[in-house]
Amino acid sequence: YQRRVHGARFADPLDILESTLRWRSLAPTAPDTLAVYPFLDSDPFLLTHCPHLYFAGNQADFSTRLATGPAGQAARLVRVPSFLEHPCVVLVDMSSEQLDTFCMDVKVSV
Repeated sequence: YQRRVHGARFADPLDILESTLRWRSLAPTAPDTLAVYPFLDSDPFLLTHCPHLYFAGNQADFSTRLATGPAGQAARLVRVPSFLEHPCVVLVDMSSEQLDTFCMDVKVSV
C-alpha cells in the first residue's frame, strides 16, 4: 500500500489519518478536489481541539491506534471498514475507550 498526499508518501492508511489530525484539517484537499464552498474568513473543516476519537469510514479493513500530540493530547484513530465489503460495525465504549467489532454473517447485494 503506497499513497501520496500533498507530496508525502504513506505506507499505512492510519498514517494518513494521523497526518490530517496533525494538520488539523478534516478536508485537506478542499475545495480543489471536493465540492465544498470556499470560505473566506474561516475554514469550518479545521480542527480547533484535539478529538478523543477520530475515524474514517469506507475503509478496506478495520484498524486502530492511539496518536499522541506534543502537549500530551491523545486521540484514538479508527478505520471503519466498508459495510458492503465487510458487514461489520465498530462499537465504541466512550467511558473506557474500548473498541469492539461486531460482524454479521449476511450476504449483502446491490
